[in-house]
Amino acid sequence: MPAAWSVSIKAAIAALTALWGVLAALTSARTAIAPTGVLPLVTPLPLATVRRDGASVTDGATETAEVP
Repeated sequence: MPAAWSVSIKAAIAALTALWGVLAALTSARTAIAPTGVLPLVTPLPLATVRRDGASVTDGATETAEVP
């Protein structure tokens, strides 16, 4: 399992590096660097829609579960 994880991470890093290189070639270096700074700030947003008990905030549930 750790070997597969390592290969996946290295492939993802290579793909993102290539993507940012293409973005920099098509625009400018500053434009390519901007999403790199914004990406860590927006990654928690999809997680904000899930409550601790696993129910989605958008499900319309009115009761909240007690978290120990």
